[in-house]
Amino acid sequence: MIVRPAESDADLDAWRRVRMAVLPEERALTVEEMRRAATSTSLYLLAELDDRVVGAGIGGRSDLAGQGTH
Repeated sequence: MIVRPAESDADLDAWRRVRMAVLPEERALTVEEMRRAATSTSLYLLAELDDRVVGAGIGGRSDLAGQGTH
């Protein structure tokens, strides 16, 4: 499996399709809305297996900064 950033419009559309499949009762942002909502600390991710999208997620900064360093 490969996990990579969703960067192109096609990638973001694939990300949306995963979300809509998992949460069919919830509204999914359009690709344009996703681009506007993106920040420098957030990252849309796609998981691919055998060149097929099999999952999606979001990465970002932790709210628990410094708590894992003991």
